[in-house]
Amino acid sequence: LAEDGILAADDDGFVVLATPPDADVEKQAADLVASAPGIRAETMMTLRCGLQLPSVLRGADPLEVLFPGGSTDEMTALYSEAPSFKVFNTLVRDAVLDLVRVRSGRPVRILEVGGGTGSVTAGLLPHLPANGVHYLFTDVSPLFTSRAGERFKSYTGFTALPYDVTRDAAAQGIEPGSYDIVIAANVLHATPDLKQTLSNLHSVMAPGGVLVALEGVRPQRFGDLTVGMTDGWWSFSDRELRPDYALLDVDRWMQVLSDAAFDRTVAFPDVPAADGGVLAQQRVILARKPVESITTASRWVALGDGAAATDVVTRLREQGLDITTLPVADLDTVRAAVAAQCERGGLDGVLHLAALDVEPGDATGTALVDLLQPVFETALGAVRALAENPGPRLALVTRASEAEAPGVGVDPVTAPLWGIGRNAAIEHPELRCLTIDLPDGPFDAAALAAALRLDNREDQVLLRVDGARVPRIRALDVAQTSAPLTFASDGAYLITGGLRGLGLRVASWMAEKGAGTLVLSGRREPDDAARQEIARLQAAGTTVHVVQGDVADAATVRATLDVVGDTPVRGVIHSAGTTDDASMLSMDWSRVRNVMQAKVAGAWNLHVATRHLPLDHFVLFSSGAAFTGSPGQANHAAANSFLAALAHHRRALGQPALTIDWGPWSETGAATRGDVLERAKSAGLHPIDTAGGLRELERLMSSNVARAAVLPVDWARYLEQIPGGADRAWFDEVRPGAATTSVATTTPQESEAATALPEEAPLAARIRAATSGRRSEVIMDGVRAIAARVLGAGNGDAIDPAAPLTELGLDSLMAVEMRNRLAAALGMTLPSTLLFNYPSVEALTAYIGGSLDDADTDTAATATASEPLPAGVITAELDTLTEDEVANLLEEKLRHV
Repeated sequence: LAEDGILAADDDGFVVLATPPDADVEKQAADLVASAPGIRAETMMTLRCGLQLPSVLRGADPLEVLFPGGSTDEMTALYSEAPSFKVFNTLVRDAVLDLVRVRSGRPVRILEVGGGTGSVTAGLLPHLPANGVHYLFTDVSPLFTSRAGERFKSYTGFTALPYDVTRDAAAQGIEPGSYDIVIAANVLHATPDLKQTLSNLHSVMAPGGVLVALEGVRPQRFGDLTVGMTDGWWSFSDRELRPDYALLDVDRWMQVLSDAAFDRTVAFPDVPAADGGVLAQQRVILARKPVESITTASRWVALGDGAAATDVVTRLREQGLDITTLPVADLDTVRAAVAAQCERGGLDGVLHLAALDVEPGDATGTALVDLLQPVFETALGAVRALAENPGPRLALVTRASEAEAPGVGVDPVTAPLWGIGRNAAIEHPELRCLTIDLPDGPFDAAALAAALRLDNREDQVLLRVDGARVPRIRALDVAQTSAPLTFASDGAYLITGGLRGLGLRVASWMAEKGAGTLVLSGRREPDDAARQEIARLQAAGTTVHVVQGDVADAATVRATLDVVGDTPVRGVIHSAGTTDDASMLSMDWSRVRNVMQAKVAGAWNLHVATRHLPLDHFVLFSSGAAFTGSPGQANHAAANSFLAALAHHRRALGQPALTIDWGPWSETGAATRGDVLERAKSAGLHPIDTAGGLRELERLMSSNVARAAVLPVDWARYLEQIPGGADRAWFDEVRPGAATTSVATTTPQESEAATALPEEAPLAARIRAATSGRRSEVIMDGVRAIAARVLGAGNGDAIDPAAPLTELGLDSLMAVEMRNRLAAALGMTLPSTLLFNYPSVEALTAYIGGSLDDADTDTAATATASEPLPAGVITAELDTLTEDEVANLLEEKLRHV
């Protein structure tokens, strides 16, 4: 009233200067709501509080005005529906989601203080990741915490407790030093001593934790007329900081937070107070508790004792890591040694450095493969030990094996380790496997140490002299050239694996496009169908040379190229390959070597034998397993990862090269054997028909692409099959809801709906909804249905719950698939040895029931839905946002509100 000239202050109080004009404020409010329905909640709250203000000033209870009859409905509507609250609640939500995103891969603990009616909570919970978030809602009023507990009870593990932020947290059951994110929306100013309040919050936050506060930063008449009627609004006693009003401006917030030992403090939106609009009245403030514990030693075991590995260990020790070195050895020795270190306790991880000391020299294909035996023995031994002793993570380190951009030279020799890493993420997400590629030359030890300590969603990192890079799967737009691809009638083209299957079909296609001479090689003699096709090609005028031999043998490759005589070799298609599937717990060097002979040794021999020739094409047929990982095919993923690196290696040398990571073909190739296609389709991988595949082959061979994947994939279904691995940042740009939905240059050839399997997706919900008496029955029905799908046994009625599933045909690969399906359906992590320890439906039911009982007492909050978040690209900076970057990101979002 004084501001508007109605009153004036004097020594004894106020003097009336003018009488406000009479007005029908109720009619004005009704007219305002009629013209702007969106501000109804604010208008009606202002009207009610204004009409009741005289009574409150005479001693009436303001809480009865704000919460008539004890109801929180109108206040809830205000905080959730009013436009200004919607904008700022959205900014708070997005800030928290971005902070959760950069901390993913480990449990994230969120504490909300002064949660009140739960408007911020309601906007945030449905968007949090489905796993790994602990959410504690608090308020000083038991009424609010009780109602929040009831309202949000569908979020498993969500907890609500009374907590007074002005008092010591530990005495109220709040664990000190444990919360990664603290949310305080319009609450801090309502405490008597801001410095004490911030000190209390600082004490409950983990090092590196972030405070997300929403605060008014200028006087607000709406606040004065509503919550300003309560004692809490005027309860401040820190008069040196707040002499006459509860709210601080931005500059004073920055100072008081700095004084309270917070750093990286930012506030947004940056709207000048002079603008006078709603956005100028409040700020979202981010402030970090410094990472004081970063100097605390982390205990790691390093596998590798060569010169390069020793140098890395030495430099990491200088960064504060406590590292025990174990020598390179055979699989079982490494497994036992790592297990012994796990049993000691306190182990953060196993650092695999054996690849750094591989020196290929002039090794030919097979010798090159054999150089990798100690690399794979140690890696597989570590996987087995950590799967049996969960907790520590696995980190695989290579040097210059991954290209951060086209044309960048790499060393392909140890690139297969990246395939092991991608497969470990699929088969054993509990290992939190991290694959790191160091630069060729000096490396930043501090950056490597930080990557090891940063346990988040980024599980593939390229450390380079100018910073870190993280890869993403992205849709690839390959333009169709105006002229069709043709091959030289006077040139020769070698096709390995060309005596059957896909290789032979590609040979026929090349002949149709003009190839004058074809050299078809394979380990086995052509069968009758192949002989007929070869005869047809020869009758049509194509010269066809058939060579039987092993492309892994360098001498055989040279002899094969010699069969064309003076005809110039113009291209190579390397489609030879084999599979030898096994789970990672059953994989050994013999299985790895068997698969790598054709792919790695063969490709290297072809590269060496042709690198002096002016080729038009050098095409390597790889597998989608190298791109995404594939359960039971770690060796296949490893071998094909070499092909991608070899393509970049050749490009850097100025030689042609293209690697194509193919999905399953429907009419030819390894996928047509057994039930591979059906299992692929159930996992969301659509088969590629021959005509479509050849179209994509032509487009890619006509382009300047070094590596591409042709994967017609239903991402929603695919990601459901890989719980734990599905949340990796690697999939951010193809995750359902992101900007792209296919990975390469082709689309699904079938139109199957991207829906969850009906008997699996609702299992967790059905268990939660079941009475205690029926819970076991619901679990057993769900387990039987999933077992039936994996075993191909109908609807599950025929499965005896007491019978070992191995007697019904379950093998080790099926065990991996069944564990993954169960984990996806239940929304929980399951041990790698699940089907070995609990071999029947009956045993699985008992185990799952007991695990769910334990989970019911946990505080892990599991939201019912997730929201896709922004992601980087292959050349992006390491995706770990500072608070300033979060603020900038949210400022950008605000411009679109």
